[in-house]
Amino acid sequence: MPGPPLTLFGDQFSAHMSTDALKRALKRQAYLCRLEANASYFLQPENAGLFGPLYPFSRRTNDTYIFDAVMAGNSTRDA
Repeated sequence: MPGPPLTLFGDQFSAHMSTDALKRALKRQAYLCRLEANASYFLQPENAGLFGPLYPFSRRTNDTYIFDAVMAGNSTRDA
């Protein structure tokens, strides 16, 4: 996979902390960072400044993915 390594942030959901998920992420040069419980309390301001501009793009991309999947008869489970 060309390009720089990726950093993915996840919560404490058990699937995000599994050994299998970690192995698959490292194989693709993606590093998993786990956020502690109640992290949103001090990360909330980042939603307005740093991540705010990404939300409209993310919603449009996700809507397109869901529409394409439904039209093709595929699952939207990963949307």
